Amino acid sequence: MHLRKASLALCALLALGTGGCNLYYGVIKLFGTRDRPTIEGPIPPDFRIGIDVKDVADPPADYMLWIDRSGKGTYNVTVRQPRRRHVEGDFEVSEDQVVGIWNELVKLKFGDLADRYPSSGNGQDVALGTKSVRVFAGGSEMTVESYYEANATIEAVRATVVASFPKETMQARLASDKDAPKSFVGDTQTKLVHTPDCPALKDLPEERRRPLATWYEALDFRFQPCPDCRPGPPTR
Repeated sequence: MHLRKASLALCALLALGTGGCNLYYGVIKLFGTRDRPTIEGPIPPDFRIGIDVKDVADPPADYMLWIDRSGKGTYNVTVRQPRRRHVEGDFEVSEDQVVGIWNELVKLKFGDLADRYPSSGNGQDVALGTKSVRVFAGGSEMTVESYYEANATIEAVRATVVASFPKETMQARLASDKDAPKSFVGDTQTKLVHTPDCPALKDLPEERRRPLATWYEALDFRFQPCPDCRPGPPTR
């Protein structure tokens, strides 16, 4: 086993030295560099899946979803335009939905995919963003990524996971933001952002005040939180 791993590492290094990324990813796909999960048969007890999507246009956004065998999941979503907004939290899905995700992986032969698409590096369609699917099963794991290129299998898996996410969870999370501060004030000299009632604003000249509609707008303009009033995003 150690000899095989050493040989594979040497092959990969030679590929990078002589043929670039195309040959390197070809070696990885042909021989593999680690044990991969077997995506077939009944769903394993340690099954877990995560999708990570970055910079998808209309509007530009990043989001990550994780679901484990028990049906428990987490989500993390950031929308950057027209105003930055971030929500995260926990959710649960049904047993049928978890099994349905696994069965989709089996049907699509997910275990046969290469690690990266396109193998040469980045694709040509920036609007597609980057997508990765990470699967844990049977004590092993694998990650498949696409970079600015359409991949039907990755997209099908992404859509299946997203479809299982309960939309009412996101709606409830957004509703809870109503109790958060509705505005902030930035100090253009110190680059600190304050809540409107922060004592530090008492003697702040008007010309240094910058109204900020949300906490995430403050982040977009690279303001840092005041150590006294400690403004920040809504808590869960």
